[in-house]
Amino acid sequence: MSPAITLVVSVVTSSTVAAILTGILSGRNERKKQLHESRRVLAGDFGGEAMNALAALRHYKPTTRAGHRNDMLHIDSSLRASRAEAVRDAIDRLRPMRGRVWVTFPGRSSKGGEAADDPHTTADWAEHVILCLRKAEEACNRFWTACEGDPSGRPALESKFEVEYDKAKDAAWSALDEFALSAASWLEQSFFFPRRL
Repeated sequence: MSPAITLVVSVVTSSTVAAILTGILSGRNERKKQLHESRRVLAGDFGGEAMNALAALRHYKPTTRAGHRNDMLHIDSSLRASRAEAVRDAIDRLRPMRGRVWVTFPGRSSKGGEAADDPHTTADWAEHVILCLRKAEEACNRFWTACEGDPSGRPALESKFEVEYDKAKDAAWSALDEFALSAASWLEQSFFFPRRL
């Protein structure tokens, strides 16, 4: 083969290989960018909905004294039912998002409720956020039921259930912080050096 033909074949071959590699790498990088963006949006949506649930809980939480912002709930059962439903709906909006988190941020420590009790991964923290919100909701429900059954015992019930509610609410905020940190660690990873589970 002549040197000119060898040169042409080399140039064509190297150009073809370079074009194929460029196509493969750019397609791969585009998929990674799309996944990165979907993770960012999902983490923000989940965090926002969790904060909406926490805000709804404020308007249903146990009272601490006469004149408390939720004092009307002691005498207006329809308002109380409306606020209970708003809390339930706000927390329920997180449930389908939890499945998206499991897929988009892969890795769960274990199955079922165990992951929520001992969270390690982003998906575990999402589960834990929901668990803590449910505990806060349950504390509120028990408080209002107990007050309805024993209105004269309100001061003692307020003391008991305010502590229970605050503990669950604080745990929800803490879990939400951990969820955000875990999601951020996925978002900070390099495209070229994938995160290890």
